[in-house]
Amino acid sequence: MKRLAIREAALADADAVFHITAEAFKKYAAGIEAPESVEALKETREDVLSDIENKTVLIACLDGEPAGSVRFRAFDSYAHVTRFGVKLMAQGYGAGRALICEVERRCRELGLKAVLLHASSRIHSLMRFYYDHGFFVHSTTTERGYIRALMVLELEPCNGLDYGKLLV
Repeated sequence: MKRLAIREAALADADAVFHITAEAFKKYAAGIEAPESVEALKETREDVLSDIENKTVLIACLDGEPAGSVRFRAFDSYAHVTRFGVKLMAQGYGAGRALICEVERRCRELGLKAVLLHASSRIHSLMRFYYDHGFFVHSTTTERGYIRALMVLELEPCNGLDYGKLLV
């Protein structure tokens, strides 16, 4: 059985986060109509360094090796997940589940009301993953050339809150 641990990323982890993101989003891009529009594949190591300095970046390690990462920023009432991915060889070991659960735990500690992220609505396994973790589809957009769903995990009831306007 592999040992799984979640920790905050340090600047020295930038290359690992960069490679995890690139691998995960290459698979993501293969499952959508406009793979060239995937912003995660255009980022640089400097972008990752900036995220480590300005956002919360978590790494999942399997037997001490970086296997997945998630990046998010907390705002007044919600958090926005901007990058989330798990290396292909590490999928199925619970790294993705552990990362999302840690984001949820931290957001609850901060008293936030919701966690938001975008995902391709056509990648069934991805949508099932988010549904299994309590997310729902708030709305969809095609502004990037493919159908992206705004996924929401409500941490407390948010009657009438228009999540779409929060990310504008």
